[in-house]
Amino acid sequence: MKLSFRARAGGLVSIPGEVRFVGSLPRYVGRSPITVQTDAGATTGYPADAEPYECDSDSEDGRRLTKRCKRGELWPADAETARHCSVPFVDLALVDGEWIPRPKERSAPSKGASRSASATSEN
Repeated sequence: MKLSFRARAGGLVSIPGEVRFVGSLPRYVGRSPITVQTDAGATTGYPADAEPYECDSDSEDGRRLTKRCKRGELWPADAETARHCSVPFVDLALVDGEWIPRPKERSAPSKGASRSASATSEN
């Protein structure tokens, strides 16, 4: 089964089994490095990728990332992955380089609700 994961805001989960060479940038699940040159030097950031990180559920990556998802360190990118990880599926939105839960649509308050709210605030 194919698993798909997205990075959680503020989290950096290393790709399991990655071999890092001297001088190379680290790689994280669902993130890509972006280096920006400034007057003070170079700065590297890791915004979330638009595409999820995918792996097979029977692989070492799949087993490790399933545990990390259960701990709340990653978002499942689809309902099947959420079911496999035994976590709820959350509809996400990519905002300012991070995946966050999509805000729920607010319905307009009914006239009765606004009157009761204003009456409560006057008391």
